[in-house]
Amino acid sequence: MSEGPPAFYNFLAPGHNTRARMRVALAEVFDLPAHDVELYDGDDVTGTYDCRWDAPVLCGFQRRRGDLDWAFDVGLAAERSYRPAERDLAVLLARAMGTSLLFPGNVHLPWIWEVATPKGEVSYVCLDEPEEEGGELTVPAVEIAVPEFPNADVFAFPELDGRRPAGKGPEALH
Repeated sequence: MSEGPPAFYNFLAPGHNTRARMRVALAEVFDLPAHDVELYDGDDVTGTYDCRWDAPVLCGFQRRRGDLDWAFDVGLAAERSYRPAERDLAVLLARAMGTSLLFPGNVHLPWIWEVATPKGEVSYVCLDEPEEEGGELTVPAVEIAVPEFPNADVFAFPELDGRRPAGKGPEALH
């Protein structure tokens, strides 16, 4: 049995006001009124989550520190037939929100994530996660210049060489 399109997505985003734009962007992408996108605080340690669980689109948010300010967990209700690929949703949301979004992608190396930019580019980033809870998430390197990460080094990641289409470098990723 083949796996269908995802019903659950993970994103990381820079920008203090990004959380406020996520509901509107999700509503736009899924062609819903904004009140059908339920945002809830994923950091709610009480586990009560004052949330409308039957909403067509659920989006948990968690505050982060460092180069990335927010983590988003987006879930789609079973009846939602439009289920874009992770990469496609990242590009649509990045454009709608006007900021770059990181997503896990398909590399399966924990320090390599993909980034979608508001221009529609998709490339790879190196993500340093903190060893202790509450530490800073940093993006020390990117394969293309991403304005939200001005201090990141720009270079091709050698660990991806065997994972690229034959004869293609980082420029083929976007």
